[in-house]
Amino acid sequence: PHWLRHSHATHSLDRGAPVQLLQATLGHSSLNQTSRYTHARPNDSTGLYLPK
Repeated sequence: PHWLRHSHATHSLDRGAPVQLLQATLGHSSLNQTSRYTHARPNDSTGLYLPK
C-alpha cells in the first residue's frame, strides 16, 4: 500500500537518508516526485545550519 511507501520515505529522510538514495529506492524518475515526502517539522529551521 501507498501509506507504507510514504512512511518508509518519511522515516528514512527523518533519519538522514540522502534524498537521491531514497529517489532510487522508490523508483522515482525525478526528485520532484520524491520531494513530496519531505515535510517541514515544527522544530526544523534552516537557521540550524548557519554557523554559530
